[in-house]
This record gives sequence, C-alpha cells and structure tokens, in this order.
Amino acid sequence: MLIPQYVRSLRTGEEEEELEVDKMLPLSFDRDTNLKRRMEQDYSNTPIPMKPRRWTYYSALLFVVGPIYAVTPLSWAYILAVAFGRAPLWRPLLAYALFEAAFSIYYQYLAYIVRNGKSQIRPRDIHQLQLLFTRMLQSGLSPPQSPTDPQRPASPAELIAQLTYEDPRAIDFRHHLRNWFHGAPWSHITRKSMSMWLAWSIFDKRLESLGPIEGSVVEEALRLIEKRSGGRLAELPPDGQDHIIPIRLTLDSIDIWSRPAALYVFYACANTAAHWWYRYVLGFTSGSHNGIEYLVRIPKPSLSGEKQSTPIVLLHGLGFGVAQYFVSFSYILARVPKNTPILIPYQPHISQTILHPGHLAPPGRKRWIHSLKSIIENQGWDEGVTMISHSKGSLPHAWMLKAHPEMVKRSALVDPVTFCLWEGDLCRNFVYKSPRGGLDLIMRYFAGTEVGTANVINRHFDWFANSLWFEEIPNARDHYYAAFWIAGADGLIDGERTRKYLARHGVDKGLYWEGDTRHGQALIPGKNSGLGQVIDWLLMEEPATPDFSGSETEGEEETIDLMRGLRKEIAKLHK
Repeated sequence: MLIPQYVRSLRTGEEEEELEVDKMLPLSFDRDTNLKRRMEQDYSNTPIPMKPRRWTYYSALLFVVGPIYAVTPLSWAYILAVAFGRAPLWRPLLAYALFEAAFSIYYQYLAYIVRNGKSQIRPRDIHQLQLLFTRMLQSGLSPPQSPTDPQRPASPAELIAQLTYEDPRAIDFRHHLRNWFHGAPWSHITRKSMSMWLAWSIFDKRLESLGPIEGSVVEEALRLIEKRSGGRLAELPPDGQDHIIPIRLTLDSIDIWSRPAALYVFYACANTAAHWWYRYVLGFTSGSHNGIEYLVRIPKPSLSGEKQSTPIVLLHGLGFGVAQYFVSFSYILARVPKNTPILIPYQPHISQTILHPGHLAPPGRKRWIHSLKSIIENQGWDEGVTMISHSKGSLPHAWMLKAHPEMVKRSALVDPVTFCLWEGDLCRNFVYKSPRGGLDLIMRYFAGTEVGTANVINRHFDWFANSLWFEEIPNARDHYYAAFWIAGADGLIDGERTRKYLARHGVDKGLYWEGDTRHGQALIPGKNSGLGQVIDWLLMEEPATPDFSGSETEGEEETIDLMRGLRKEIAKLHK
C-alpha cells in the first residue's frame, strides 16, 4: 500500500529536501530592479478589475427580481396596514398576504437551519488527498497535445517542477489559484492566507483546529504550492492590510434571499404537469431506488427482433427540476430512435421542491453512485449507457465515470462544471462574486440564493470529489464516445480555460466551442443549435473499432493503473 511522502517522513524521521525557494523569488529581488519591474508587470499581481454593472442588471432588478422579492415585505405591510386601519380590507388579498407571511416565517426557519448547519463533507482518506492534490499541482505542466500525437506525457505523470518566478506556467498557476482569494494580487497573499485555504481544501477545517499531523500535511502542501508557483509567499500582508481570508465554501456564511410562496407553487405545478406528461403522454413510468426517484421509458419489444438502441440517461442541472428541462428533453426524445430506453433521475435538492423530504437532504456521492448503478443493472443495460448531463448534472456524471466507467459507454457533457474546479472560478462566480449583468442577477436570485440550492452548494459541495480529470473519461479523444459543449461567455466557469484544458489533452472533434454563448444556451432547441449538435452526436454510427489515436501512452497507462490500484486500496481501508 502506498504511503504519502510526508507520512513516511513523519514515521521515519527522514529530513525533507529543502526547496530552494529563496533562489526562486526571493529574498534578493530588491537587488535586481529589472526582476522587480517584471514582477510588477506580472498579470498574476495585477488586480482583477470589477466590471461596471450593465443596463441589463438594472432591467432584471426592476422588472424581474425586484417585484418577486417585494411580494413578501408587501404582504407583511398590507397585513399591518389592515390591522391598524390604514388600508381597506379586501378578504382575498388579506388571505393571500397571510399565506405569504406564514410561509416567510417557515422559509426563514429553513434558512436558519441551513445557515447554522455544519459542513457535510466526510473526512477524506489521506492517500486520496495526496493523489488529488498532486494532480492539481501537476495540471498544466505538460506541453499541449495534438489529437494524433501518441507521445504526450499525461499530466498526472508529470513531475512537479521547481519553477522560476517568471516561468509562464508559474504565472498562469498563480493567476488562476488566486480565485480562491477573491482575485487579490498574488503578492498580497501571505503564507498564513494560503495555509488557511489549504486547511479547508484538504481537511475541510479551519487552520486553528488542525492537529499536529494535519498541520504537517498543510506545511508540506504549502511548500509544494510555493514550488509550483515559482517563489515563496509573503510572510506579512502589505502595510495597513490584514491577511486575506480565502474562500472556504463549506465554512463561510451562507447568502439566502427571501422569495414568495407563489414561486414555489408555480414550480410545483410545473413539475407536476411535466411528470404527468412524461407518464401519460410519453409512456414513462416512475420508480425509486434507495431514495433516488426517477422516470424511465422502456420500449416495447420489437416483433422483428430489432435490438434496442443504447439507453440514454439524462441528468439535469440547477433550477426547478424536470419542468425547466422539459422542452430540451422533449426535443431529444422526439429525435432519438423509438427503441431507445430513457432514464431521467430526479434531483429534488437542486429543483426547489421545498416540500419534498429530500429538499434539504441531498443524497451523498456514494448513495448516488450505488443507486444509479443498481437502477442501470436492474434494467438489464449490461452494455452501458449514453449519459448526457448539463451543468451541475455533470457532477453525478463525473462520479459514475470515476466509480464505474464500464457502465458509461458514451458521454456528452454540456456546460460541465466539473473540470478545473481546483482553480476556483465556479465557487467565486456562483457564490461570492457580485452580479454584473441581468442574467447573472437572475441566476444568483432564482438559483444560487434559494435555501435548498444554497444548502447543496455551501454545505455539501466537495470540490475534491467533484473534480473530473481527463484521464478518467473512457475514450475521451474519440468523438463517438465523448463530446463536450463549452460556452465561451459562461458566467459560472471559465469556458476558455476548460476548452484549453480539454484541447491540451488532444480533444478535437468532440469539443464544441461557441465563444459568445452563455451558460444554458446550448440547450435551446434548433437544428444548428448546441442541442441540434447533441442530437447529431447521438445519432452517429458506432465505429467498428474505437479510435484510439492519441490514446494513453505507456506512461499514462502506468499512471492510470496506479490510480485504479490506489482506489482499490482505499476501498479496502473503508471496508
């Protein structure tokens, strides 16, 4: 069984080789004015400017978010006005106002529970931590790969080089890692600030609550960060400033905004109508396994003995459930062969189904994996499924790829949020960054600050477990088996960064990139739209043999075998 280097050194008393960080940045840069000047021009030290709010922000605030948000305070105002004789009594309006007022008390009670809830991230295995943290540091060290180049070294096999401060790879690493520090200049991030972030990201704890061994792990990780970033971090913040408090998603306070009961009534009616339409018009049946509810359509056996098409699993994202995805899913159902089985799992914890038992009790990763695996096996889909996911639906998609890649024959990830999670764009943009445009405000209000969604994101989001690596996707460079739709103007993730990550690993034909589209636009129906491209991809003829050009090299295979062996060891430890 593998033992991390820092654990071995603690057990044997071996001394670690000192990083020559002083030679990388350092302490002598004041004697080199040219180096100092180049550091000042380094874009990782340039503050990220806050864009001015666009007119769409004020339009959305005035005509959409504002009126809906105002329903609750206006209801209370009307009740008080009637009680003190300041307004005429209209019984239907008073009844509605009382309903909204009562609901607002219930909503604030739920918000209180969520705000005071503890992080639900389970303790991580030390071996898995070492593997994932090392992969994060190694990402981006290897040179780009063309689709036909068979000699690309995999990033997990790349050694963590001791970079110089001016190395472009070090600058790029610093620039993106500072997202976890609210985009502050790298020179303002101190060793204490980085240690606070490492304590959270590795152990889901505050720095001051770490034990001796955990503290040693954080110190070792800090040394590796400095090695990868090209220099030693500052000991003290700039004059007059405090140490930057980093983003610590599961430990920070939660932003929950009020909303009227009428909104939840609308969502419930829409989802009920969609459920009935799927069942009684489209021929679906409903089922449940281990708390995971789902809709499934099983075609009738063909009299001609025609074989069923590969089953499709549709995983929706944040919003108000299957009703929000009704048009997109119906578009897919109408264009795939009639002999195609379809599975649609429900996700009430991200669907604003406030009265559902699972609204504030999302199933954990292991339960999701076990349940989805059992559902697929019970249906007899032994040859695997085609899995299509959107946005947060890419997380259970990623879990299945990691745990049971043999069950996912084909993968289509639309607006995936599971790549490059270690760089912090998703957390910062969705939770912490102030909205600047109308769509940003609408997404923040209707999704990000809803009590159930906030609970999932702020208390159950495990960025280590949710990160998907290229090497974990079967046949990722073969267009038939894997495809990715990335929006260039995505407001949640850095679309360009995700595109580059996939392109660096040799994804070519399977990478659908639109530089000016926003998050979710790929699901708009249309022949030439992203959804039309998904249909074309679904209807592709299966190749006689998979295209393994540019597939894993011998070195990559050894790395992947090592990862799989490590997972088996971890599974044995859990047993």
